[in-house]
Amino acid sequence: MSLIRDLSRRTFVGFLVALSLIGVVFLSSNATAYGATTAGSGSTQLAQFSCSDWDCTNYVYPGTLSLGSNGTAEIRQSNTACGWTGSYYDSLIRGTPPPAQGPTQGTPINSSLSSVSVQVRFLSRTLSSSSCEEYHLFVSLYFRLSRSVTLYCHDDGVTETSNYLDTQVRLDNVNDVDQPQPSSPTYCGSGVGAWGWSNNVLSLSPGQAGILTANATTQCQQAETAWSISGTSCTLTGIEIGTEGYGFSSLDTNWFNVTYTYSNSQPPPSQPPNTQPNNGGTCVLCEFTRLPSTPSILYIAISVGGAISFGILRARARAYSRRHSPAASG
Repeated sequence: MSLIRDLSRRTFVGFLVALSLIGVVFLSSNATAYGATTAGSGSTQLAQFSCSDWDCTNYVYPGTLSLGSNGTAEIRQSNTACGWTGSYYDSLIRGTPPPAQGPTQGTPINSSLSSVSVQVRFLSRTLSSSSCEEYHLFVSLYFRLSRSVTLYCHDDGVTETSNYLDTQVRLDNVNDVDQPQPSSPTYCGSGVGAWGWSNNVLSLSPGQAGILTANATTQCQQAETAWSISGTSCTLTGIEIGTEGYGFSSLDTNWFNVTYTYSNSQPPPSQPPNTQPNNGGTCVLCEFTRLPSTPSILYIAISVGGAISFGILRARARAYSRRHSPAASG
């Protein structure tokens, strides 16, 4: 009888161990590559540019913007004017800018988007004048305010009204020198149609690459602080990425690896596929294991239950052995 009980016990333990292994196998087999990474309660997603998500024609002639086969935005801008006139911008735009800057373009911005990063490779430049030159490599975030705001615009010299913010994270070069953050980084005007705020964060020489990251909360709050309208709620409506300026014969850049960060744990499924262009930029890991919610709980319960039962039976077996060992019976 002792032998039969021992065999029965071993068979039952083996069955529970098998259930535990099955649970692990199910957990592994139900994981899927999703093209994103999680960070806390948020998520990130890497994508390249596409002319379905972005307006690829947002430039003033003779600027040229094209997409490479790997989704890299190739911007080749020229503007020899002195001042903000002529062909002063060359960019991609997605979503809704301030009405003064045009209609909704590309696909809408997801409501949970919290920040945008992009890599830029500064290829070359040819300045036409070292005393009358300024250019920006920029990421703009546009926000709609919950109310219209009437303020004095120092750029136009008149009082204006707008319910939009126009913010930039950028490299700002003036007369061949990359500029630090200015003491008064605000801008405005009828052509802007919004209350603007810039954040100079990058310095690059031709041949170098860098990253521009625009955080929605930071850009909104600091723009409102600069214009003394803090506490007004804002909604991110649009993104613009590219170059702008004057006083140069050529300004050549490549833009790639757009990283979207979302405030929830699941990025929208309609993002472009994740590909890595051959631009010498840093490769971003963009795969993670996503587990199905309800089945996962069941499989984990099976695994944990099996492990606990296995432990209990082993403890009982050890106690039985101690009670019936020669030392215990002698």
